[in-house]
Amino acid sequence: MYEQHGLRFVEWLNGMFAFAIWDPHKPRLFCARDHFGIKPFFYYQGHSIGTSVTDRAHTFLFASEIKAILGCIEAPCPINETRIAEFLVSDDCDRAHTIYQGILRLQPGHWLSVTSEGMRSAPYWKLQPQPEQNLSSDQEYADAFLMHFTEAVRCRLRSTTAIGSHLSGGLDSSAVTCMARQLLKVESGPGRLHTFSNVFDQVPECDER
Repeated sequence: MYEQHGLRFVEWLNGMFAFAIWDPHKPRLFCARDHFGIKPFFYYQGHSIGTSVTDRAHTFLFASEIKAILGCIEAPCPINETRIAEFLVSDDCDRAHTIYQGILRLQPGHWLSVTSEGMRSAPYWKLQPQPEQNLSSDQEYADAFLMHFTEAVRCRLRSTTAIGSHLSGGLDSSAVTCMARQLLKVESGPGRLHTFSNVFDQVPECDER
């Protein structure tokens, strides 16, 4: 898809993802993160590894966890006290910065292009709550919702390990769990879907069994 559509191919992706593609012909490193930022993507550019000043200046590191980047940086990474203060005061803060100076987070629904000329990032998707879908009956609305809901669960069942579901006492997780169980039964035959619930013997008002 990248070879056929270029940077715009992320507009057609569905599900949870975070990835990087190296294009030797540009040359360019192309990175992207899923629409809601379910999968993590951290990156760092600057002085870290390398033997010469030129090498260090052109170092770009990325990983799914910050500790992997810290393991490649020679000098201690300063704490970002401003970011910590924002986190303690309000949830409405800059999500691109982390608690370490120089280590950034690729924002949800964004792609990042890295070349010898520098970095460029832009959104490929943004939630648009205004548009409405006008159908002719309640049944058509129910059918359309079921179609989208089924596909949303289906594309998140791809895994190299056993599938599990966080099951609470509410309608949301119950609906997801039931749909996942139904899809797994149809596509992979009889099998168990493991669920995990918050159980508190001493705090009955929070118990979800």
